[in-house]
Amino acid sequence: MDNKKSNTSLIIIIILILCLIVASGYILYDKVLKPEQSKNQIEDNNEKESKEEVSVENLEITDQQVTSLYEKISHASGYYCGVDDYFTDKKVESKDISNNLAFNIALMSLYEKGLKISGANGDTNTGDDITKEQMDTEIDSIFGKDYVFTHALYSRCPYYAYDETAEKYIFGGSGCGGTCGPVKNIKKIVRAEKTAQNIYIYVRVVFVGKESSAKPVYYQDYNKTIKLDNLEKDNEGIAKDNDSNASKGSLYKLTFTSENQNMVFTSSELIK
Repeated sequence: MDNKKSNTSLIIIIILILCLIVASGYILYDKVLKPEQSKNQIEDNNEKESKEEVSVENLEITDQQVTSLYEKISHASGYYCGVDDYFTDKKVESKDISNNLAFNIALMSLYEKGLKISGANGDTNTGDDITKEQMDTEIDSIFGKDYVFTHALYSRCPYYAYDETAEKYIFGGSGCGGTCGPVKNIKKIVRAEKTAQNIYIYVRVVFVGKESSAKPVYYQDYNKTIKLDNLEKDNEGIAKDNDSNASKGSLYKLTFTSENQNMVFTSSELIK
């Protein structure tokens, strides 16, 4: 009889132990394994969503979006050979652009929009004055609303003086002259990409310098340490502005970001 009671007690103890094991396993799953699986699932979903958000579309280098954005920051009043300030050995952000350059880029942009008009006979140039608001709007459209611009008198061509009282730039004449010769940096767009928020324009740049002979010398890098001797040149020793020569230069990535339904310049950086 005692043996029977002993066996019954043993069975009960075993059942209790099994119940405890099952309960512990459920707690472990519910408190540890299940949250970890949920966490991994959330991370997988976030990664999937992130990939979807940054899906990249290749653009033709002749696409109007690409050419218009690049041209807007590549020309400025008085910069006859184009703007090269974006192509250095350091990352250049919009905040790094000088007010003088920003003014002259905006001035060129306004000029091309028809702010300046020809004289009645077409033989003289006259120009409308530029208000403070017009200049602010144009600069914001190019460099973004966070760009800090101070209205003042800047070096310029054509001539515009700033009137603080009237809060406008007053046209004072276009006779400032200046041309760009054939000796200049070679720059070519080689690729363009688009995401939901950004447009990336990749540009190859060959840098020009001079030796004591005054003949142009061309370099792969901004610091002019890697000389390029195998460029296609004309009879005067000037490198041709073609794709073959440009392909030997440094590669830069220009980033433009969507802001208020407008693409603004964000940065330029050297791609190693």
